[in-house]
Amino acid sequence: MLQLMGMKKAQLAIDMETQRLKKYIGAYAAELGRIDAIVYTAGVGEMAPHIRLGATKDLEILGIHLDEEKIELVNVVMENSISLKMVLL
Repeated sequence: MLQLMGMKKAQLAIDMETQRLKKYIGAYAAELGRIDAIVYTAGVGEMAPHIRLGATKDLEILGIHLDEEKIELVNVVMENSISLKMVLL
């Protein structure tokens, strides 16, 4: 039971983080008037495709269209290239 509860809390944390990122993306879109690119850096940019996908999912109204293959590909590239630090969608 404790393990199941831990997984629920972990999923809640992920959901909260992706929702927070969506709010920032929307706020910046409103302030800037458009979005040219979304750049993820550090841990999310390098190792968290589920966060990148969740944060940008359902934002087509802002003109954001995801390439899910590229989101997953970044992790493969990161394992082979220490110099890659940013991900552009």
